[in-house]
This record gives sequence, C-alpha cells and structure tokens, in this order.
Amino acid sequence: MAVTVGVAAADAPPLNQGTVAKRTADLDRWLFEVRTANDADAASGAVQQATTAIARAREPGAKLDTVLRAQSIAEASLVLAERQIARQQAAAALLAAEERVANTRERANAQRRVLEALMRERATLALAEEEAKP
Repeated sequence: MAVTVGVAAADAPPLNQGTVAKRTADLDRWLFEVRTANDADAASGAVQQATTAIARAREPGAKLDTVLRAQSIAEASLVLAERQIARQQAAAALLAAEERVANTRERANAQRRVLEALMRERATLALAEEEAKP
C-alpha cells in the first residue's frame, strides 16, 4: 500500500524511496539557497534545525514515518528561515529609508534657514532703499 502526504490521496503521487529521496534532495537544495542568501545569519537557528532534520531524513535505515516527519520539520524550518531573512532585510530597508528621510529633512531645514536669511537680507536692503529715498 502506498502512503501519501498532503492534498487528496488521488492527487498526490504515491510515496516510494525515489519520491522521498527526491524530496530530501529538494530540501537540501533549498537549504543551500537559504544558507547562501544575504542576511542568512539572521536565521541561523532555523537553518541549523533544517540541517539537523535533513540529516535525520538521510539516515540509512530510517523508517518512512521518521523520514517524512524529518522532512516536514526541515520544510517548516526553511520557511521560518526565509521569513526571518525577509524580516531582517525589511528591517534593514526600513532603517535605510529612515536615514534617507532624516538626511532629506536635514537638507530641507538647511535650505529653509538659507532662504530665511536671504529674505531677511532682502527686507533689510528694501528698508535701506526706502530710507535712502528723499
């Protein structure tokens, strides 16, 4: 009897050594992608858990239910790792945007001060011209 996991049994292919090994290999590739991503250090705990789970899924002689459970743990860990990396990248982007806003605000304030000084100077000159007229 074939064991199926996921959606309806009719839709899913039966699990055998080949499909289980392929899923483990797919998880291994996914793990490599996560490990090599920028900011991967933000997800070190989840990456380590996925590594351990994939190693467990690859153990020779492991029971099918143990392998499937290890694959599920690896998949959940990789999803978590990707979310942690995305969160880290979003936080970095937010910080960069806040810095750009602060810099823009600083430049705008400097320009306002210069404009105010020019307007005071213009008013002083206009007043001097009025007083100089007979």
